[in-house]
Parts: sequence; C-alpha cells; structure tokens
Amino acid sequence: MLGKVITRAGKSAIVALRKPWVSLILFVVLLIDGCTLGPNTIAGGILSPARCCRCCGWPYAEAFVVRSDEKLSLISADTDPPVAEESVVASIVCDPRSKRTGVWAVTREYWEGRLWTQPWARDLTPEELDDLRLPMAEIIDRDWQPRYGGYSNLIRYNIPRFERVLWSGYVHNCISTLIALCAAMSMGWVRDSVRARRAALNLARGSCGACGYDLRGRVGHGCPECGWRRDSAASSDRPT
Repeated sequence: MLGKVITRAGKSAIVALRKPWVSLILFVVLLIDGCTLGPNTIAGGILSPARCCRCCGWPYAEAFVVRSDEKLSLISADTDPPVAEESVVASIVCDPRSKRTGVWAVTREYWEGRLWTQPWARDLTPEELDDLRLPMAEIIDRDWQPRYGGYSNLIRYNIPRFERVLWSGYVHNCISTLIALCAAMSMGWVRDSVRARRAALNLARGSCGACGYDLRGRVGHGCPECGWRRDSAASSDRPT
C-alpha cells in the first residue's frame, strides 16, 4: 500500500515538473549557482570569470635572511626597517593563504607549510633553513596572525600540509545535484510536445495518432496495428 502511494506521488511529481517555466527556473538557478562559485573549483573555473591576485596585492609572507656577526637572522620585508642589500643572503617566502578545491562547491581546504627560498648571495643549506623556521613563525605571528590564524604552527613544526573537509560543500553539491536531476526530468515537456504535434499531424492525414498507420480516415474505430483507441471503439460498438 505504501509502495503504491509513493509510486503515485512520484509519477505526479514528474508530471508536475514537465512544464517549460519549471525548466527555465531550474536552469537559471543552476546557472546563477555556477557563476557564484569560486575559481578554485572545477566548475567555478569554467563558469566564473578569471580573477587576478597580483592586482589586489600578493599576500605572501616574506622575510630577508641577513648575516650579522657570522649569524643568520630574519628581517620582515613588511614591517621591519630596510637593510643594506649587501648584507642580504637570501629571502624566504611562504604562502599563509588557504587553498580550496572541489568539483562543484568547495569541499576541501588546505594550507601548505612550505618555505620557498630565493638566493641572493648564496643558497641556504637545509640545516640553516630549519634553524630559521622559528624566527619565520614569530614574524608570521606578529604580522599575519590576525588574518591567518595558526598558520605559523605549520612553519614552526615543519608540517608540510594541513587539510580539512568542508561538509557544507558536500551539502551544497547534494542540493545542486537534486536541482540538476529535477531540471533534466522537467525537460520531458519537449518530448510531450513533439508527440502531441506528431499525433495531430497523423490525425489530420487520417492516420493513427500513435504509430501513424493509415486508417483510411476511419479514426474512430481505433488502430488495428498498435491498438490505439481500440478498447474505447469496441466498447462504443458493443450493443446495450
């Protein structure tokens, strides 16, 4: 009993969706949703306009490696006073921004605790780079902490990558998939319109409205080929 009720409700819902205005609304919703996605997702990279990072500032944390008294120290490129170019050994750069990925909506977010070096006078050895991690983390805490939270811990403890799942993105994907399925089912009105037009043309020629069999104009007797309106014609011819 419950199965029949569910089946009837499903069929009624499909019939209700087969309307041109329903298709228009659903496809417009999908288009607006796709255009508002970020460029980090696959769909957002296709539907969203390209965005440039350099024109809005290059949000990298950068520090200069300076030699003083045979020791290496770090000077922030943003807040500390400038130093003589001759004393700069190299520069260290890290990216405190989070990266987001996904197919439609953003489902994963990660940070990279990697340090990039650009040699000026010479290359830094791995041991020297490890010794400079703690000063670099202190510079990030001082200059970037209000914007990027605990990113300095990735640098401090040499964590190459921290990743988390964004469940809101999966919910977004489920809703978008449901809307896409409804939009696909709502396109059934196109098939219904084609069938209705074909049936009208067949009836105008005196043929079967379903299969196009030539009835010689006797449409009221039904079609002996496919059985179209055959039962109704037989019941009308039955004597009372």
